[in-house]
Amino acid sequence: MRHIFWLRPNLIAGRSGPNLYPWTPAELASAGIGAVLSVNDAASVYSDDLSKVGIESACFPLADNAPPREGDFEHGLAMLPAALEYLLAVMAKGKTPMIHCTAGKDRTGLTMCYYLCQCEGYSPRDAIDEVRRVRPIALSATGYEAFSLELLNALQRA
Repeated sequence: MRHIFWLRPNLIAGRSGPNLYPWTPAELASAGIGAVLSVNDAASVYSDDLSKVGIESACFPLADNAPPREGDFEHGLAMLPAALEYLLAVMAKGKTPMIHCTAGKDRTGLTMCYYLCQCEGYSPRDAIDEVRRVRPIALSATGYEAFSLELLNALQRA
């Protein structure tokens, strides 16, 4: 399927949102996606349509400010662990999650970095490098790389 990129083949994917590049639930299902995690406001994501083809969905929105603003850090501290809990729950059911935001680069990339830090033992810097290996434009919004490093380091200390 176009626009999907795999952090780990057949395990965890990312994509831009349907508001940027439309998708259909049937296309996602045929690509092996069993769950959709929106880390934006889930615009144009219709959970009823997804569930008709067996795809679960959840929304844990991260702030979309670039550069990040006051309050975005604290919001990220709350949202990323909740998002990861959802990812791990659907993966435990044998479902492949796909993370998305609008462009599939900053909020999606940050969530993937957090997954790598918590589940695969990556350092924040190495997680960013790994996500950029599969999505070269990840964390490229103004101020987002520094914000991500600070947030990921804080979450590792927590």
